[in-house]
Amino acid sequence: MKFRFRFTISRKLLIGFGVIMIFVLSTSTVTYVILNRNMDTNLSSITEVYSPSAKDLNELNQLIANSKFLIKTWVFVDKKSDTNDKLKLREIHSTEYPNLKKSLGNYMVNWESKEAKSVYMEIIQETDSLFALHQDVMSQLSNFDAYNNLMITFVIQPRFESEGEVMVFTEKIQAKLEKLINEIQGEVSNSNTKMMEQFKVLQQLMVIMGFILVLAVVVTAIWLSRTLVNPINYIKTIILNMGKGILPESVLKVRSDEIGEMSEALNMLVSGLKKTSSFALEIGDGNYESNFIPLSENDNLGNSLILMRYNLRKAAEEEAKRKEEDDQRSWASSGLAMFSELLRQSNEDMEEFSFRIISNLVKYLEANQGGFYIINDQDKDNVYIELTAAYAYTRRKFIEKKIEIGVTLVGQCVQEGESIYLTDLPNNYIKISSGLGEKDPRCLLLVPLKNAEGIFGVVELASFRPFKPYQVEFIEKLSESIAATIASVKINLNTAQLLAESQEKSQQLALQEDQMRNNIEALEETQKAIEEQTQLEIQRFGEIIADYEKQLTQLTQTYEEQRTQLHDLSTSIEGMTMAINNSIGVLDISPAGIVLDVNSKYLSMAGLIREEIVGKLHSDFISEEAAGANVYQTLWNNLSLGRIHTGTHKYVFNKREKWFNETFTPVKSKGGELEKTLVLANDVSKIRKQEEDLREKIRLAEVELETLNDKLRDID
Repeated sequence: MKFRFRFTISRKLLIGFGVIMIFVLSTSTVTYVILNRNMDTNLSSITEVYSPSAKDLNELNQLIANSKFLIKTWVFVDKKSDTNDKLKLREIHSTEYPNLKKSLGNYMVNWESKEAKSVYMEIIQETDSLFALHQDVMSQLSNFDAYNNLMITFVIQPRFESEGEVMVFTEKIQAKLEKLINEIQGEVSNSNTKMMEQFKVLQQLMVIMGFILVLAVVVTAIWLSRTLVNPINYIKTIILNMGKGILPESVLKVRSDEIGEMSEALNMLVSGLKKTSSFALEIGDGNYESNFIPLSENDNLGNSLILMRYNLRKAAEEEAKRKEEDDQRSWASSGLAMFSELLRQSNEDMEEFSFRIISNLVKYLEANQGGFYIINDQDKDNVYIELTAAYAYTRRKFIEKKIEIGVTLVGQCVQEGESIYLTDLPNNYIKISSGLGEKDPRCLLLVPLKNAEGIFGVVELASFRPFKPYQVEFIEKLSESIAATIASVKINLNTAQLLAESQEKSQQLALQEDQMRNNIEALEETQKAIEEQTQLEIQRFGEIIADYEKQLTQLTQTYEEQRTQLHDLSTSIEGMTMAINNSIGVLDISPAGIVLDVNSKYLSMAGLIREEIVGKLHSDFISEEAAGANVYQTLWNNLSLGRIHTGTHKYVFNKREKWFNETFTPVKSKGGELEKTLVLANDVSKIRKQEEDLREKIRLAEVELETLNDKLRDID
């Protein structure tokens, strides 16, 4: 495989930034070399050699000056041995000078000037000699007595005076030392000058390198802009236009870098979008079979268009199916409307009605033959199926107008009450004739004529073409209306027959009405006689009761006046009591309503013995509706007020009802309080029973009369 070098964006950036890095590294290297050289030559010599040397030389000069002052003080001033100045001088000789000498010796080795080294060595030698003189004097003048020794002081003091040899020698050392210090400081200044010159060179070099670096950056930026930014901006413009729906006409140039890959991908995207657009237009034109391949498995737009094509194709199929169903519903609605009009026409002739229905049904369904069967149930003991009309029939295997239920397909259809649809007919079951000959039909449909009231017949249809489900459903819906019409026709025929029969019966009823009228008149006369007799009985008993009440009232009123005559009247009262006991029931009741006493007549009327009533509440024998009524309570309230009560009351003795016409008379004590109540009762149960029987007879007569009037109205 031939290798193809790809000048990728990363490599371009690497080259651009590599050039910049080379310039930066070069500048850094040169700067580092110059700085390092200055540090090695100038800076290190200044900081590590000359500056410390100058410092130590100054300290040495100061130390010699201090020793000059201290030695004069030792010789001329301090005679004591342990003064501070003497101690300081001893420290200079023993510590400070040796340390300083050692430090300067280390620095002196690195001095470049041999003359300076020679001068330094002379200064050190002379200083050593000077300090040796100091130590000699210090040893001679070590105590107070030595200062008093003129021989010693006379020799020593002149040497340390201003013009003395020691002072002159000291000044000579200081002069050389100052000269050496100036020379060392000159070396420091020279080194600083050289270092500054090198820094200026470095500055110029950095300016030049900076200019070159800026130039390299500009060139690199221009190169990267032409190779990266401009193509990216061009691709960005195309993508923005694509965002607005504008596809580029030309194909992008493909290069060997990532931008080239982007261009290639964009070319593929544009090509795919153009194909997608064409595919969408094909779908919009209804071409759901147009071929389309998505850009990839993850092509959302392409996969969505394929899904849209599937959904649109499915929607178109569903729309066609819906239109077909709408046509079928429209066909069924039109058919039902047409046959509803046929069913509303005059249907007095059943055969004409049958032929009109079956002929139109065969034509509307575009069938070839049809038969109309009705169940004949005039004789409930001999119910059968009758062929009342046929259309386009020539010959059947069994040409029958009378079919038993459960026999043949027609009989089975009636028996099961379900439609029968056959596409595999028996040979020679039906022949359909035309000018070219005869042929067996392909399918046979039998639909029972039924509704909620029952089955009234069967429709049989034969055709060369199979019946579609919506046609079968149409016939089954229509069968309900036909069944209802057949039921109505049968009712009309039965009504006409019943009307004739009712006219015959009307004459018979007229005769019966005359007889009934005579019976009613006789009943009315009987009722009138019973009512008159009842009124007489009631009047007679009322007179008796009124007489009894009158007598009782008289007895009650005269009871107090005739107490003194009680003995004389006792015989008469006993006689009257016996008469009353034999003809009227008597009952004594306490104010609390408890039966105190009862006579034999009352027991006879009630059908009780004495123990069953005495000591019992009077209300226990009153009927429940009367005992709880306000009338009974009012009766006792009136008795407590001394009022007499008369009325007819209903009692229940051992579950037997009795009606007593009674008078309740209150009997008071001397103090005017109610002592007991005397009840006089007469049994009117038989009269009451006669009244109820009479009312029942009258009610029955009224009911019979009302029934007779209803029949007469029905006949009219």
